Amino acid sequence: MADAPDDLSLRRPLSRLLSSLGRREEAVPHLLALVRADPDDEEGATLLAAAWSGRHQERAQLFRERAAAATGATRAARLREAAKALFAAGEDVEARGLLREAFDS
Repeated sequence: MADAPDDLSLRRPLSRLLSSLGRREEAVPHLLALVRADPDDEEGATLLAAAWSGRHQERAQLFRERAAAATGATRAARLREAAKALFAAGEDVEARGLLREAFDS
């Protein structure tokens, strides 16, 4: 990775390997690069959400950003995921607002 830090094709297998070894925090920067390059990258987003399982605010932000790039049922699903993360973080008022927004999507 040091020779080609912007090569996304290398980041995916590396992030999979790190995640499978339980080194999720080390996979985060690689996963973030994948998801930022393609907000519809389901595999990257799923691995990133798992890596952030205890970091509820970050998970919520991930799904909010991905919802902004989506429409319809996909947008609603991503907003619901953001709301779940916010509920876990104790941010009930904000989570309910996202659920209302998801319902309206």
